[in-house]
Amino acid sequence: MTARLVVLVSGSGTNLESLFAACANPRYGARIVAVGADRSDIEGLTRAAKRDVPTFVVSLGDCPNRPAWDAALTSACEEHEPDLVVSAGFRKLVGPRFLSRFAGKYINTHNALLPSFPGITGPRDALEYGVKITGATLHFVDAGTDTGPVIAQVTVPVRDDDTEGTLTERIKVVERRQLVDTIGRMVRDGWNIQGRRVTIGMHQPDADETKPTAARPIRRALVSVYDKTGLTELVTAMNAAGVEIVSTGSTAARIAEAGVPVTRVDELTGFPECLDGRVKTLHPRIHAGLLADLRLAEHQEQLADLGIAPFDLLVANLYPFAETVASGSDIDACIEQIDIGGPTMVRAAAKNHASMAVVTSPAAYPMIINALTTGGTTLDDRRRLAVRAFADIAEYDVAIAAWCAEALAEGGDAVAFPAFAGMALRRAEALRYGENPHQAAALYTDPAAAAGLAQARQLHGKDMSYNNYVDGDAAWRAANDFSGPCVAVIKHANPCGIAVGGDIAQAHRKAHACDPLSAFGGIIASNREVSVAMAEQVAKIFTEAVIAPGYADGAVSILAARKNLRILVAPAWHPAPVEYRPVSGGALAQTTDRVAAAGDDPATWTLAAGTAADPATLADLAFAWRAVRAVKSNAILLAADTATVGVGMGQVNRVDAARLAVARAGDRAQGSVAASDAFFPFPDGLQVLIDGGVRAVVQPGGSMRDDQSIEAAATAGITMYLTGTRHFFH
Repeated sequence: MTARLVVLVSGSGTNLESLFAACANPRYGARIVAVGADRSDIEGLTRAAKRDVPTFVVSLGDCPNRPAWDAALTSACEEHEPDLVVSAGFRKLVGPRFLSRFAGKYINTHNALLPSFPGITGPRDALEYGVKITGATLHFVDAGTDTGPVIAQVTVPVRDDDTEGTLTERIKVVERRQLVDTIGRMVRDGWNIQGRRVTIGMHQPDADETKPTAARPIRRALVSVYDKTGLTELVTAMNAAGVEIVSTGSTAARIAEAGVPVTRVDELTGFPECLDGRVKTLHPRIHAGLLADLRLAEHQEQLADLGIAPFDLLVANLYPFAETVASGSDIDACIEQIDIGGPTMVRAAAKNHASMAVVTSPAAYPMIINALTTGGTTLDDRRRLAVRAFADIAEYDVAIAAWCAEALAEGGDAVAFPAFAGMALRRAEALRYGENPHQAAALYTDPAAAAGLAQARQLHGKDMSYNNYVDGDAAWRAANDFSGPCVAVIKHANPCGIAVGGDIAQAHRKAHACDPLSAFGGIIASNREVSVAMAEQVAKIFTEAVIAPGYADGAVSILAARKNLRILVAPAWHPAPVEYRPVSGGALAQTTDRVAAAGDDPATWTLAAGTAADPATLADLAFAWRAVRAVKSNAILLAADTATVGVGMGQVNRVDAARLAVARAGDRAQGSVAASDAFFPFPDGLQVLIDGGVRAVVQPGGSMRDDQSIEAAATAGITMYLTGTRHFFH
């Protein structure tokens, strides 16, 4: 039901105009049914007439005495059956008959914080007294001078350079806003007067309100955002729905620029933003409004006693700390972007989601705009928003703690392995299952890390599986271990083949040729754009997925002929500096093996046996050494013409790894080169390679029996290099 307002004026009617504007919105909950005055020649009546709103004039001079005037005014108002009578600059004191008839229904606004400075000179009295805070009071009218029960108050700081005129004008702005907003809340939510205590909308929730699907209206919102994407559209919708908006600093300025009424936080709290904006919202008038559990009568009563209105919605996002760090800013600049007030508000609102909603991303604005037109947010809505809010704060705090542990720490190891390490992951999608159908699985992304396979864009094919991601990441890493055009074919996290070619199609042919049987159902990664020629080759082979930085025109359509083939575009390769592996009760951390140690450069290798390799042989050894990094230990890799020809992976002894590599290579072992990821503890593993026809070997060395392996190589007349670097991969 729409409430009926009779507004009494004595002048230009600026407060009346604001009420007309608010009542134009059907969701405001009230309409002005008449405008009364004590004189006929005023602009306030003209404003009403332009809107075809009935008017009446009851002049004291037309009545024989004041009691008669009081009776006439009472009768004139009664004709319009008002739910509220509003004094909007009405300059006459009403009499006992009027007060009796409209007890608890007649309200007035005063330009000071009552009970201080009653009467018509409130701002002047405040200045003369030297107060630091004054403001405006909306109150019910009784027989005294500005002594009726207080409905609402808003504060205004007194500035050192204020005059009576400047202070009065600033009070008028917040006074008018408070009048409009509070009347709206009163007519929508109801009010109650107990002695001097006035409560608005304070009631125990009905049973339906506590249901997860029941809507809670949005009547009052606090908006404080750094990212102002979508802000204008959101606050415009709020205003159209009659929502009172409170805001801070630049957010309030942007809202005002959009033509939407807004109350600044410092006007609400009576405390100015200070310390370059570091202190804005850390005030009881803000946090009591965020934290009051409206299911509890005692919380409602305390709000009423304190004159604090609750919030139904918080819209907040945080200072861009991670972006500032990523920009290379200095320590002071990064610290300045550590948000304090924002996370505090978000955490408070998320905790109190039973009573209010919290939005931390513009992505949720459409949901709120829809809620404005459908009665409000449901408990289910608010729970989902709270979950997201707590996650956003956790992610923010992890980023800050991780940066501080590195940037503010002392000591060499503290940078790579700080005392605190955290990871805030976001679930990107649920997967059909894990390694096996009985295992549940999901894909998470790390917003703090460089984009990788988890952010790859899929162009075609079935959804990626858990095993696809595991093998795909191994393949993408293996292909990017090389600077030349490289293709890696991976299955069960081990290479079926790796090769470098003159072009990417040649690299694929060479990699596939290493072990065509194992490559069936494998995953292919290319460190170059997939050409049409490569696509034509891959399309003939059953493959789970192809991963590349891009695809030439026509390549995707060729590959897509296989309807289930997953075709992915991966971001540029940026290996993480540190990698983690879970262990029961914790995690292990190590710097990532990027094949960039001193011993990975062939120029640093030590020739231990045989003659120095010619350039072609050395190139094959360098390729084999780099490729063996991608093979699970114990690992032996045979290569020829910068391509793998036999891979012995994941064996519990090096002899079996050598046997497997030679067996897989077959005749191709003859004249190949070999790489071993770790030293030969005995010469028996090396002897398997020698017997298979390998002509050169590269290995780390470091065994107590190196001399035996070196002697075996020399006796066989093969070349052996020692790198001094190991590449175990478990």
